Amino acid sequence: MNNFTRVLLLFLSVTSFAHADETQFLPPKNLYDVPIADPRWPKFSTGVSKDFKGNLGKSIWGFTFGENIGLVQHDYKSGKYEFGIQAATFGIMDIRSNPTRLVNADYFIGLGLSHSAGNMQHLFQIYHVSSHVGDEFLLSAAGQNLKRINLSYETAKWYVRHKNPEQKFSPYAAIGYMVHVDPGYIKRLILEAGCDYFSNKIVFNDTTKLVAGVHLNAWQANNFKGTLNIRMGLQYEKTKYCNRYLQLLLEYKKGKSQQGQFYNRNVESVGLVLAFSS
Repeated sequence: MNNFTRVLLLFLSVTSFAHADETQFLPPKNLYDVPIADPRWPKFSTGVSKDFKGNLGKSIWGFTFGENIGLVQHDYKSGKYEFGIQAATFGIMDIRSNPTRLVNADYFIGLGLSHSAGNMQHLFQIYHVSSHVGDEFLLSAAGQNLKRINLSYETAKWYVRHKNPEQKFSPYAAIGYMVHVDPGYIKRLILEAGCDYFSNKIVFNDTTKLVAGVHLNAWQANNFKGTLNIRMGLQYEKTKYCNRYLQLLLEYKKGKSQQGQFYNRNVESVGLVLAFSS
């Protein structure tokens, strides 16, 4: 069988699959819900924070440019399945420095397979992360004392969430393993857990509801010393775009940094985050 025949058969199988009533391309809503307080989830968000440790800067502007895009969703007797892609840039800038300098930017790209049945949601994810220190930071006094590494890794991760529409709380957990990492001495196991809260009461002229989330990340490279993220605030309900809502959240963070090769530095900060999220 030549390559053209293989491609033709693949095209015919995908075409016949696409005509099934249970299949939807580019579904409007993802099967796995976005964790509210996970700072490393691919979505659009920006915020400012005051870091009391000052290991990455006293006043930090953080940003995430990314999205989780479902490509195809199919409904089986065993539940719904979804295949999608994720991509994001996670970055922080020291806005007190003169000039303002980029401290770090991590580039994320991944593939995900989701499953939803009853009150349970699952996501199996394979992703790549490449970390880059900002040029302005490297030229600073703090940057010249940095022992720079070329951090990049590929990770397989499994998420599981319990979501009951009649309940306000939605707990979740995840376990990940770096199948490849550079430099090779970095330990590879990742554990995560958290819980989201959605109020049933809509306030401010029926436009806004209270939401909150707590997220804990523990990485073997830091001897499982956890990073705690807490976010709580308001979600604007009156309008939405592609099933994404606008959120204004207070954030508290304490533990190890999740910014690239700064992973072993301590952070403790409070801030304000504006997010566009489902």
